[in-house]
Amino acid sequence: MKTTIFRIILMVFMLLAAGCNPDLPVVTQLPGIEPTPGSTATSPGVESALPTETAPEITAIPGQIVLNPLTGLPVQDASLLDKRPVIVKVQNVPRESRPQWGLSQADHVYEYYIEYGDTRFAAVYYGIRPEQIGPVRSARHFDMQLIDMYQAVLLYGGAYEDLEQEMLSSEFGSRLIREGQNTSQVFYRYEPAGTNYLMANITRLDEVYDFYEIEDAMPEFPEIAFSENPVSKGLPADVVRIRFSGSMYNRWDYDPISQRYYRSSEVVSGLDEEYAPLYDRGSGEQIAADNLVVIFTRYNRVPDFNEVFDVPLEGSGTAYAMRDGQIFELVWIRDEAGGMVTFSNKDGTPYSFKPGNTWFSILGLQSKVTQQERNWQFTLYMP
Repeated sequence: MKTTIFRIILMVFMLLAAGCNPDLPVVTQLPGIEPTPGSTATSPGVESALPTETAPEITAIPGQIVLNPLTGLPVQDASLLDKRPVIVKVQNVPRESRPQWGLSQADHVYEYYIEYGDTRFAAVYYGIRPEQIGPVRSARHFDMQLIDMYQAVLLYGGAYEDLEQEMLSSEFGSRLIREGQNTSQVFYRYEPAGTNYLMANITRLDEVYDFYEIEDAMPEFPEIAFSENPVSKGLPADVVRIRFSGSMYNRWDYDPISQRYYRSSEVVSGLDEEYAPLYDRGSGEQIAADNLVVIFTRYNRVPDFNEVFDVPLEGSGTAYAMRDGQIFELVWIRDEAGGMVTFSNKDGTPYSFKPGNTWFSILGLQSKVTQQERNWQFTLYMP
């Protein structure tokens, strides 16, 4: 409902050349949830300062609409757009840990295969900084692509030793924040029914940045095209199913009233699919997306690891985008390390996203797509 209000406001003010700052959704705490900030872990946080960057600040003029470049929607606090985006790793399994906190507030969410049939989320926050995100989990190789793309800070719960060293020695090594003695402002533990969840409160990131002298510099994003209505006509797509493995699959159902896709997740393993709606434990709302994007790319096995993959996401390939109950076949392009992925129609014109949030699913090059009337199925296959 709130995203629908955003669209109405945006359309009105684009036509009338006036402006306002509508409220963004706020995470509310469920009854009985009283997380206490703090941490007893001893793993290190950020180790060094960032280089100074000189990108111009975004200055809000009274009465002017300031749009989030990742969503095309107005932001409540324009000063956040002068800062780096924040990526938080969020777990998807075990199923008993669902629902998660904070996924509904992310601008972009990436879901990708990690190992042994499981997937994990990388949630990107730019236009808002929630108080409750989690459970926070460990990093994987694909996260390095996302940090480069968004020029972001990564909050995570650890990594394989070789990957940890590779990340720390990279250009963005100073933008890695883990649970530790000097990061307890951001990380805290929550133990419902004896479960020790690692949680993140990114409203307090500035305290960690100050301690480690991290320069929170505004990134430079390529312009993302947005349009309230599709520029071209796609094929009907009322239901989108995405299967990552025998035990991990999900379903998105289009609602013509809200004009959004609503997520349900698997509750049993196997080919006999059973779903339950996926909610955000903080807001109580079902997870919804204005845009869905499925990207076909390489999954490369990491040497000496049977079930660990690197996903370079470079070059170009096939993608599919869903919005407004329609599906479009696209081309994705990422020409250089550090650049964002861009999307174009098959005729080469830029693809226009619907203003709002986007969920990305990363599938292998040999993945299959099938259609049955208005229903679409994507199935992960790797060489």
